[in-house]
Amino acid sequence: ADSAIAARSPAMRASPAADPRASPRGGTAPRRSRRLRRARATALAACLACCLPTAGAVAVLESLTPGGLPVGTDLLVTLAGSGFEPAASASGPFSTCRFTAAATGEEFSTTAEVAPSAASARCGVPGSAPAGAYTVTLVGPTGTAAADYFEALTVWLYDAAAVSLDKVRPPGGPRAGGTVITLEGSGFAAYGTDGADLCCVFAGANSCSAPATLLTTLTSGTTRASCIVPAWAAGGAESLSVEITLSGTAGGAELPVTASGEAFFYYDEPTVLAVSPAAGAAAGGYPVTVTGSGFGALVRAFGPEGKSYPRLRLGSASTDAVAHAGPPSFLNDTMAVFDEAPFAPAGAREAGLALNGVDFVDGAGPDAAVAVSGAYAPVLVSVLFSADATTLVVRFDSQPTDRASLPGIFDCAAVLDDDTAAAVRGDSAADVPSGCFWEDDSTLVAQLTQRSTARSGVRAGVRAGVLRAKSCSGKSGETEASCPANAAATLPIPVDAACVGGACPPVVAQLNAPVRISRCAGESIRLDAGESYGVGARPPRFQWGAHPASDNAAALNNYFASDAVVEAAGRPVLRVPAALLASGSAWRFLLRVDNFLGARSRVFEWAVERDALEIPTLYIEGPFELEVNPSEPLLIAGVARLAACFPQGPGDRNSTEVDFRWSHEQTAATETGEVFTGAEAEAFDLGLGAGATKSVLQLGSFSLRPAVTYTLALAASMRGRPDLSARARVKVRARRQEIQPILSGGDRRVSALRPLIVSAADSYDPNVDPRIGGAESLDFAWTVSRRADTPDGLPETAVDLNSLGVDAAKSSLRVEPDSLSAGSYTVTVTVTQPRSGSAASASVAVEVVEGDTVSVSLKGLPWVKYNAVWNRKTERFVLDARVDLPSLAAVQEGQFSYEWRALEVVGDTPKDAQRLDLTDDAVTSTGARTRNLAFRSGALTAGATYRFELFASSPLYARPAFAAVQLSTNRNPFGGEIQVSPETGGVAVDTQFTVRATGWKDDAEDLPLEYAFEYLRLGAASASSLAGSGLFEALAERSRSNEAGVYLPAGNLTVAVAVADSFGAEARASTAVVVGEPPALTLSEVNAVIFRAQLAISEGDPFRAAQLVAAVAEVETAEEEEGA
Repeated sequence: ADSAIAARSPAMRASPAADPRASPRGGTAPRRSRRLRRARATALAACLACCLPTAGAVAVLESLTPGGLPVGTDLLVTLAGSGFEPAASASGPFSTCRFTAAATGEEFSTTAEVAPSAASARCGVPGSAPAGAYTVTLVGPTGTAAADYFEALTVWLYDAAAVSLDKVRPPGGPRAGGTVITLEGSGFAAYGTDGADLCCVFAGANSCSAPATLLTTLTSGTTRASCIVPAWAAGGAESLSVEITLSGTAGGAELPVTASGEAFFYYDEPTVLAVSPAAGAAAGGYPVTVTGSGFGALVRAFGPEGKSYPRLRLGSASTDAVAHAGPPSFLNDTMAVFDEAPFAPAGAREAGLALNGVDFVDGAGPDAAVAVSGAYAPVLVSVLFSADATTLVVRFDSQPTDRASLPGIFDCAAVLDDDTAAAVRGDSAADVPSGCFWEDDSTLVAQLTQRSTARSGVRAGVRAGVLRAKSCSGKSGETEASCPANAAATLPIPVDAACVGGACPPVVAQLNAPVRISRCAGESIRLDAGESYGVGARPPRFQWGAHPASDNAAALNNYFASDAVVEAAGRPVLRVPAALLASGSAWRFLLRVDNFLGARSRVFEWAVERDALEIPTLYIEGPFELEVNPSEPLLIAGVARLAACFPQGPGDRNSTEVDFRWSHEQTAATETGEVFTGAEAEAFDLGLGAGATKSVLQLGSFSLRPAVTYTLALAASMRGRPDLSARARVKVRARRQEIQPILSGGDRRVSALRPLIVSAADSYDPNVDPRIGGAESLDFAWTVSRRADTPDGLPETAVDLNSLGVDAAKSSLRVEPDSLSAGSYTVTVTVTQPRSGSAASASVAVEVVEGDTVSVSLKGLPWVKYNAVWNRKTERFVLDARVDLPSLAAVQEGQFSYEWRALEVVGDTPKDAQRLDLTDDAVTSTGARTRNLAFRSGALTAGATYRFELFASSPLYARPAFAAVQLSTNRNPFGGEIQVSPETGGVAVDTQFTVRATGWKDDAEDLPLEYAFEYLRLGAASASSLAGSGLFEALAERSRSNEAGVYLPAGNLTVAVAVADSFGAEARASTAVVVGEPPALTLSEVNAVIFRAQLAISEGDPFRAAQLVAAVAEVETAEEEEGA
């Protein structure tokens, strides 16, 4: 044919042994045979590269607007892209727009108007085409323009007569605008990219006035959408016409809009002056009268219908945490009567009135508030996914609950009903960490696993009788009537706004791969999308493609659409076979990611080119973009794989050495993206020198500056051929950590006769090396306030430190004797970093007592976070105390006795009933009666809050000394598991296994995570009990890469992963793997394996080398025993 050549390769005699590069067992085929195979492969690749057509200038369609148009409209469809080649005559290239019906395949054509830039074309809509979806492309004598990303571009032709707007709710709102209105009607649909064509049209405009969001269709078939109304224009009409269009990006006088005549009415906000009664029960149910002005605005505009909208609330919290009552039984311009008050938490609660049921105005002053007392049964108000869709957030009303007396991480089934608790875990293995914790007194957070079955639209709920009001906690004699428990309740997880804050955040596709490969025909490309984010709890779906301008795009896209790739769409790593790359030199790979909530990422593109030489294939493990804490050391590993056709063999070892070199290419401000140059760039230079000549880059703590992004590059070249060099890059963002104000002493009791000394000298900036970022580089501001000796809720009274002669700007506060009268005080320090302006505060409670007494203080806790479990003694949790006396003789110190208490805190209430047994040797190594308290690893619960109290008594003083400190332990990573492939059939020495940690999540401030893979020659049931025992053998160096290629020994193994956050909190998961015995190895095969191990060392992968040597050593020993 004119555009293809058919060729048949000559018959080739089977090689007596495989290429050592392809199989770790390898073989020792004669050199002549290896050279012959390489020559034939090179000749075939050269033939393909020479004779097959290459991708030259390709016409590519990238986008289409609008995505929807009425049938028979005169409006045009605009296609954007590149390479359209406008013609001088109608018969030239790309002169026709082809519309193909998706349902029937019927084709319609119109004339294309191509812009001179060759980057856009306009197409008329075929007048005879019926309603439906149509793919659109450009056609001409030279060919057809291809779609850029995955699917062909689609336009929907719809029947405009079937689109109608029937209702706008609420029908009015305050002049300030911002009211979210819901439009109801028929035929609503969201066309175009991200539904951009669905728009509200206000005041008869000829364009989109406000983007609209398509909501779920009601069971009646009514379609719905929402949008936000603008502020009233001064001097404008009191009402604003509201219509909807499905073709908002079209614009112009012919914009198809509904003609409903619906309008939105603007009104002046009402004024709430008073409410009666002045007091009421928390459970509500009593009649309430609200007085003020401007209450009848909607009644005047809409008649009796306007009376159906007003709502009352007591309290000014967000609408999803406060109950509403309404409509009123009586309403005029100055009075609204509600027959039943809504429930509200105890306290002074302002009356809030919303004339439209949405936009509340709160009353001001004591006459506009109700003194609410008592308690009511906690009420479930919402069930949503977290903003990153990794947890389920269960919210109760704003009355604080008793948290079911559950601290830390606990079994979700203690609060959630059986169906919801089961949905949270799904069918995850028993050792997959997951649980629930209280974020605050009204918010329960459930950690989702990657096998969770929670979905939008599914109901979730709580079991009955587990929660009461916090005010009831610890009170005896309370009846069910005065402190009722919650009822069983369920709510659907919303479909329209499933995440906290509304719509869930977008999925962002990320891809990591080499940017260049060698000229060798046998090179494959590994694409890793594992660092895509916004994917949520469950594994996302990865969709791969090749850009039309990519070499061999058709064959690549056929491969990406094959059953094998589609069935593995949940796996983030894909290897493109060498056979599909042999005929090309430049590729543009595409990635799109869908999450379990239906959100879809924009397309991510990664370019790879083929080099003219046998360069190594180089990649950096882990994500292409990385975010780290400046206070943490940084370790980044690169791996170089020798080119498939690079001369190698047991006799060529010296030529296979790879030299690595790291360099610092660029520095930029993270927030603005501004690239530093000149002296400014030199100030941020990392000074990578001799230590940057290995495959692994190690930077010490504080090497990176906060709020700065560093671009680092790794070059790998063959030692004997420096011209054979590859390059890879990684971006590292150093986040800004919060200032750590450290107060020594903790809460305490002091004598009014002695000075009060509180030190913040141990405070530090975690973004800066302690040698330059300690207390001397920080600014301090102290305040002291006296807490009222009356019931809670009254403000504290500030102490005038200046009048007491106190310097409140030092790192330590000293208040002289007799300056403070007896009472309870709060001492607060605010620590500021003057260079960055960042600041943080810390407080201690101080009880000042009459008469002389001794004081005891606790050493400040300097770490940002403390873990409940640790593996090194330097990480253990110890509380150090000292008795504060001006001159304490040894004989006096010996007369002091000590008593420690450790209480779990639920909310802000220490629970005496949940006291730790400090005399238990499994809990502490010191017991409860020593001056210092040292805990054992695992004695505390991850995610729990504790209050540690110390009492020091002496016969020399009538009152014991007292000090206390409160601490929350770090939560561990959660929700993930470990996968090993192949799952079956793997053989020692022969099979390279892939181990991958999937679905692991943690709090944002605890990221990034690090992964350590290991194995044990025991079943999985024993693995968890042996964690940290030293019996596990490492498979790969701990790194931020969640995947490793490993060789495993034969036998029944447990393969495990230890996942640690940036503060050291660790979680584990394991799986059982059966590895088969390999066939007997010949001496030449053993040598081939050893050579592969040597290559692994050269390529920067010593663990792979050790695994190969260990595996072959076991096989050798077994054969020697049999031979004996």
